[in-house]
Amino acid sequence: MRNNLDIEIFADGASLNSIETFNVNPLIKGFTTNPTLMKKDGVKDYKEHSLKIAKLVNPKPVSFEVFSDDFDEMYDWVQRSRFDRLGIFTYSHEENTHAYNFKDDVPEEVKKERADTIMDLQSGISHELNQKRVGQELKVLFDRTEGGYFVGRTEFDSPEVDNEVLVSMKDEYIRLGDFTKVIIEKADHYDLYGRALPMKY
Repeated sequence: MRNNLDIEIFADGASLNSIETFNVNPLIKGFTTNPTLMKKDGVKDYKEHSLKIAKLVNPKPVSFEVFSDDFDEMYDWVQRSRFDRLGIFTYSHEENTHAYNFKDDVPEEVKKERADTIMDLQSGISHELNQKRVGQELKVLFDRTEGGYFVGRTEFDSPEVDNEVLVSMKDEYIRLGDFTKVIIEKADHYDLYGRALPMKY
């Protein structure tokens, strides 16, 4: 019987005191926050506060949501913040939301162009950050095979959206569903390549 949880629990909030309290709980694997929560907590400078949160909980991941509706401001924010991982979603009109009564006056092609521009920027940042992982030993959960590789993710990555770790099936055997220590030997924009190491229990 496996004792490991199959889900990762993130705490939602903006109060530094609360985040600090949750951060020592081993069940909490990361945090999420957004401008609405920060406003309720009396925060005036969202960017400065978000950096305080990131520093406080490092190396746990933090999900920052909806930080700007101005494209140039968002581009600058992404460029300066150098996020480990970033996802972009264009605005869509959804019923039963506060924004539904606002006019959506940005054409779909413009939304897509802006999203692609941000992701191109993030791709370069991700490539630079991933090079720093070369030589590191990471704990990886492998859950499938594809294209001659065992494919997994680190304990800090979400499936299908974050970095994947690939180990060649030619020279290794890894049991799917197990955590395995991997030393990273090569990295590109979103994938890490390495070889498995013996696990120490």
